[in-house]
Amino acid sequence: MSPGRTGIGSTTADPFPPSGQRMLALSGAVFAVLFLVGFVISGGDTPAYEASDQTWKSWATDNESNSRLSVLLTLLAGFAFVHFAGSLRTTFGIAEKAARGFKQLTHVIYVGGVVGIAGIVMAITMIGVAAAEGDATNAVVARAIIQAGAGPFLLASVGFAAMLSAAGLLTLRTGAFARWTGIVALIGAIGFLLTFLTVFGDSNDSAFGIGYPTGFLALIIWSVGISIQTSRRVGRDASDQGASRGSRTG
Repeated sequence: MSPGRTGIGSTTADPFPPSGQRMLALSGAVFAVLFLVGFVISGGDTPAYEASDQTWKSWATDNESNSRLSVLLTLLAGFAFVHFAGSLRTTFGIAEKAARGFKQLTHVIYVGGVVGIAGIVMAITMIGVAAAEGDATNAVVARAIIQAGAGPFLLASVGFAAMLSAAGLLTLRTGAFARWTGIVALIGAIGFLLTFLTVFGDSNDSAFGIGYPTGFLALIIWSVGISIQTSRRVGRDASDQGASRGSRTG
């Protein structure tokens, strides 16, 4: 039996069809669209903590339906992102292994992505739960849930900051993807890192809150860009592999 034909390091063709590989690659773009829509409609602007109970009830009543829809879209976005994280692990792993001989930042990208998406799904779900009862909402409970949601939001910042910083550095070092995606990733990482400073003072009024829109916007742009580039490589890589095999057997 020829080594390299079976097991680890096999050179046999991937049994996953190219169409399926493209769909997996585009899971990042699917995540971006679902997440953006879900995030935008997730409960609107929540009232200030010291707002009256009636204000909190009115907020829940006005946002009951769109909050439920937001949770559903975010769950679907999370599902897509898990597949995207797997795709990232493969593509960045190949590039890092070829350039550095080992995979370290690739593991950071994968783990950071999983932590980040877990945090944001939890945060958006908590906002949806706070408004789920509509006009029957207990203002004290809703206020407490929204305040507690700061934890998952910061957890998401930790994960996405780690993922984007590692992806940005690895892209600029290896040229695995277009250089602009590496720059966007680093901008997003800086944005998420800034959100750590919102723990000082009122997070709603903190100047460092600008890190959230900056980080999430960069994440969305980066995810779409990486997805499209990965998808375009599927057929090309298969052709390159076929040509390579032909040259070795010719």
